[in-house]
Amino acid sequence: MTCYLRMHEVAVLVHRDDRSADDGPTDWDDVLRRWRGARGVDGRDAALAAMPIDLVEVDDLPSADLDAHAGLILSGRADQVLLAGMADRIAALLARGGTVVFSGQITHDWLPGAGPYERTEPVPAGPPALADHPVFAGVDPEELEGSFLYPGGRHHPPTGAEVIARRTDGSPGAYVDHSTTAGTVLLHSGANLLAYGTSTGTRARIVPQLIAWVAGAHLGVTW
Repeated sequence: MTCYLRMHEVAVLVHRDDRSADDGPTDWDDVLRRWRGARGVDGRDAALAAMPIDLVEVDDLPSADLDAHAGLILSGRADQVLLAGMADRIAALLARGGTVVFSGQITHDWLPGAGPYERTEPVPAGPPALADHPVFAGVDPEELEGSFLYPGGRHHPPTGAEVIARRTDGSPGAYVDHSTTAGTVLLHSGANLLAYGTSTGTRARIVPQLIAWVAGAHLGVTW
């Protein structure tokens, strides 16, 4: 099975954009050209391979070298018992200024500042309200109805967090927290953001823009 189709099943470790590897910093112009022009599975895989990431099976995450990476992206299918068992390592990543992104429902205590998922009365159907944030730059909210944000529940943002997506009733659906730790947490109460790698239209921007944001890159390319 291809990489981008397995994004529900793997953890994504993101390198710093200024990493001093032999291949040098990421050529984001090339990455975005590949992503825009991808036709089918092979094209998206090639674009993904050009991004500064390592894909790790969630079961192998406890032995992964988090210190070598700028951040970690996880889906709601990740084993949260396993994540709770490595909560000190996740906290250490954040303490040194790293980033953790999670899409889904928090069920265990492993993500600093994040409370449990709160069930609510379902909100009306419709597109979310998106803030001016690099992850959602150029994304048409009309393309994000349905499970992008859960209609029947959410996480309450901690004090000082920036709400970057709201449900149709105006309640928070995704937030960025720079206050709880020295790092950054993006908690998205909805479908896996990386699953939009299988999409067309403007919502396909989410994947490269999310990875670039975690890597600390500033995309100046107009799609």
